[in-house]
Amino acid sequence: MLRILVLLIIGISTLSSAQVEGWVTDFKRGVELAKAQGKEVLLYFYGEHCPYCLQMEEFVLGDPDVDRYIRERFIVVSLNINSSEELNRKFGVYGTPHFVIYDPNYDRIVLSIFGSREREDFLNLLTRACKKTSLRRC
Repeated sequence: MLRILVLLIIGISTLSSAQVEGWVTDFKRGVELAKAQGKEVLLYFYGEHCPYCLQMEEFVLGDPDVDRYIRERFIVVSLNINSSEELNRKFGVYGTPHFVIYDPNYDRIVLSIFGSREREDFLNLLTRACKKTSLRRC
């Protein structure tokens, strides 16, 4: 019984906390979904051992108001910085957490946000970026 418990704990700890229901982990799939649903792409670059990523996930992205705002306007593509080198270069990502709001219709970066933010600051940045896009949902 103890052995099963230890294996279960190890298995859970190896799962990325950045794997949230409704988020995708494939950039091309995220772009397809965004175009089909008339949304922008919110790229979330994280690191497995990044304390600031965990802070963002728990206190900002995990906030019901932030979650609702994001789900209504964006397709979130969650990318581990260690396994997305080509996209890191394309979007100028050099550390985590790093968020990029990407307009797939015009193949352009709308806003790049590096580092941890407070909830209100993050929502304000998302709102400002959303207003710069072709979305009608802002």
